[in-house]
Amino acid sequence: MTAFDLTTVACRVISLPMAGARRAHMQALLAGMGIIPEFRPGVPARRHALGCARAHLAATAGGAHLPLMVLEDDLALTGAVLPPLPWDADIVYLGVSQFGCLPEQVAQEAGLGHRAIMGLALAAEAGEDWLRLYSMAGAIAILYLSDRGLEAWRAAMRRSLETGRPFDVFTAYAMPGLRVFTPRRPLFYESADLQRPHARVPPVRRESWTRTPLCPVAEGDRRTGLTREGPLRVRAVRAGEGLAWKPEGQP
Repeated sequence: MTAFDLTTVACRVISLPMAGARRAHMQALLAGMGIIPEFRPGVPARRHALGCARAHLAATAGGAHLPLMVLEDDLALTGAVLPPLPWDADIVYLGVSQFGCLPEQVAQEAGLGHRAIMGLALAAEAGEDWLRLYSMAGAIAILYLSDRGLEAWRAAMRRSLETGRPFDVFTAYAMPGLRVFTPRRPLFYESADLQRPHARVPPVRRESWTRTPLCPVAEGDRRTGLTREGPLRVRAVRAGEGLAWKPEGQP
């Protein structure tokens, strides 16, 4: 099996203007892969969600030719290689997280709001090398493959700016309507060594959220998400041609 050649893909790396050490790190990391990145400025903001949405919106604008890879600047390599892409993929996530969302309407009815929940990333088997994503919040490494995928994610970013909520929650809502995949062994994760100090989330925990491969889910499987209000028990149910989470106890 021949791995997919990422050196043929345009690569944009989001990096704050003052983050010289991170840019140097990414330059070296990508050079080792044979990739020449184009750095796009991150957007400082009081609210991280808004700065992130503005930065990703800018990174996907300005004559973006597909395929387009957009990376954040705090990544390390897992050592995996990227298998040949699913022929019908709109978007491929080259890095994952353990966070996912309830379907939007269900989340609102449950009073949870637009929120990503630890433990609720929802991915199903899609062949030997791939998982199909139905809900995952994260944006560290995204490969855009189709115009409809790119435009759907840009719409999610604009919605984030309108609401003040994280754009990766809105992309999680949109995943069932597109063909979104991730390799069983992701290529990138967030390096603990590159994280800024955070009172509530130690860097090693952030790394573990993105370094741990996703566990595939099948219809009927149960999971427990962790929310501020306590554990949220859900089961995977059929939704159209895919899967979605449903809180236990709901009819």
